[in-house]
Amino acid sequence: MASRIANEDVPWEQLQALRACRLIGLDKQPGVRPIGIEEVLMRIMGKAMAKAVGVDAEIVCGADQLCAGLKGGVEGAIHAVSGPFDSGGVECALLVDATNAYNTMNRAAALWNVRVL
Repeated sequence: MASRIANEDVPWEQLQALRACRLIGLDKQPGVRPIGIEEVLMRIMGKAMAKAVGVDAEIVCGADQLCAGLKGGVEGAIHAVSGPFDSGGVECALLVDATNAYNTMNRAAALWNVRVL
């Protein structure tokens, strides 16, 4: 099943039970942050796929992906661009993938924020 999901375009009707999430509200003072917890089988398959291709992903990504295989790799990205920002002579934006225990940063939202801010 994991191989099929990773390598084929699986119709939604066949995936929707696996992709179901339980939503809980995390109190963030002020407000509440919705957290979706995936089905256990989907989480296990995702971890197995990541473990199976992790080394290959690091090799393919190389220097283009600071976080490939590194814990806290995003900190390296932040330090790498802090110099140009501190000098005041360079304007740039760095888009990185950020994850926590439950989700991944929304890349479209990040691009929008870079554009409008």
